[in-house]
Amino acid sequence: MNERYKPTYLKVTEIGSFEVRYDIQPDLLFDMLYEKIEEVRERKDLIHHLIRRESYLKQKLIEEYKLAGIERGYGLPVSKMVDCCQRLVRSGVLDSVNLENCKILISKEYKRHFDGNIVFRWDWK
Repeated sequence: MNERYKPTYLKVTEIGSFEVRYDIQPDLLFDMLYEKIEEVRERKDLIHHLIRRESYLKQKLIEEYKLAGIERGYGLPVSKMVDCCQRLVRSGVLDSVNLENCKILISKEYKRHFDGNIVFRWDWK
């Protein structure tokens, strides 16, 4: 079978959980789980680190700009949220705007307005 069309029976998600195809054979499943267990542990450690980093950066933005809150949009991975928050902190793009008591939403998609939140796309430039 061509490598390009070889089915992936088991993969590890960004947060360290497994995605398993429905047609995997049970004996093959246990072998694959055993092979991927170290990768899962590393990803779990990474995701815990990223969650702590996200919390720190959100708190820093809230305190620095007196925001009412900053939230991660549905489906946005923690790693993308951390990247966006780091760019907001480093760039100083919010320095010239009074955002006191505003809520910011970091989203995968730009929305003109969303429940009173100011929306930033996670990969803004």
